[in-house]
Amino acid sequence: ESIPKGLLSLHIMNIKIGSIVIDGNTAQKKALSPSYNKSLYHKSNIDDIKKVIIIPCLCHRIHNSYKRVCQHNREMAELIEELHTISKLCIPKRKKLGGLCPQHVNTRWANDYDIVKFILSKKQGIIKYVRKSIDIEKFTNLEKVLRVFKCLISKFENPKTKFSSTFLTLERAINCLYELEDSNDVPFGKILSVSFS
Repeated sequence: ESIPKGLLSLHIMNIKIGSIVIDGNTAQKKALSPSYNKSLYHKSNIDDIKKVIIIPCLCHRIHNSYKRVCQHNREMAELIEELHTISKLCIPKRKKLGGLCPQHVNTRWANDYDIVKFILSKKQGIIKYVRKSIDIEKFTNLEKVLRVFKCLISKFENPKTKFSSTFLTLERAINCLYELEDSNDVPFGKILSVSFS
């Protein structure tokens, strides 16, 4: 109900709406779906609603593609679960580690990159104060693939990024992930590259 109210306010002020970016939320999809009989296409005071271009939020797509792989690939799921566990264990040890480890955010999965960077930068302290029997080096390869996701998020969050450049940016990211595994033997590169499609 709030979507048509917001759009109507813009319409009343004679602001023309050319496009709407959505994050994939069910309510947004329904409100903007021609097949749903209560959508804006059927119950709207806005002229030319059918001409409005609906654009999926690329940042949400990036987060969700990574999340999907983490939830459906057993090996990746185990590694990410361990990453999140270490993050939780590091938080109470922040004084001894000399910094606060970022926490996993369930709506921003690509931010796991920040956790990996923290763990790799504080590995000696983590081995000493958090968990002695840990192979931190296995997170080195994870950092490489997550860096691609983090760069995509940074690029797509930037208001100066042009929509016309997004396809090329995604294509380069997919190739980068593929090459990480193919040429540098970095696991998960190919499966993560496929997740964008």
